[in-house]
Amino acid sequence: MLADEVLQRLEQEEEKEEMCCKVSLQDMVGRDNENIMVVSEIVSKQTLVILIDSGSSSNFISAHMVHQLGLVKVVCSPVKVKVSNGETMVCDRMVRGVEWCYQGFSFCIDMRVLPLSAFDIILGYEWLRKFSPMQCDWDHKILKFMHKGVMVIIRG
Repeated sequence: MLADEVLQRLEQEEEKEEMCCKVSLQDMVGRDNENIMVVSEIVSKQTLVILIDSGSSSNFISAHMVHQLGLVKVVCSPVKVKVSNGETMVCDRMVRGVEWCYQGFSFCIDMRVLPLSAFDIILGYEWLRKFSPMQCDWDHKILKFMHKGVMVIIRG
């Protein structure tokens, strides 16, 4: 009886550890790749370099940019973030309601804080899914989707 309870608790702990986010190695190390989709936008008089990455599970903002913009970090449930090279890091901070604009369209999303160096923001699968259905032309780096009844076209 006691052994069953212990096994059940161990299984629950393993499930918690499995809950994680993913981020591609490119997100962490560099922009020198023609096979990525990057846009630049201005937020609070700061030019942000934003990576749109279907290979990242969540939305992330660099710790440096959080500091630059004076954004407020809040504690969140810690998650493991797996980098595609096998490394892992723990993310336990986020910024709620980060507002950014692209060609007059305003977006407001929560972002987890990571020590990114190559990009200021990563819009991952979580963001892409929010605006589904979406037309993606990865060869020409164009995304099209409806937002508040208007067609948005993002060009990388």
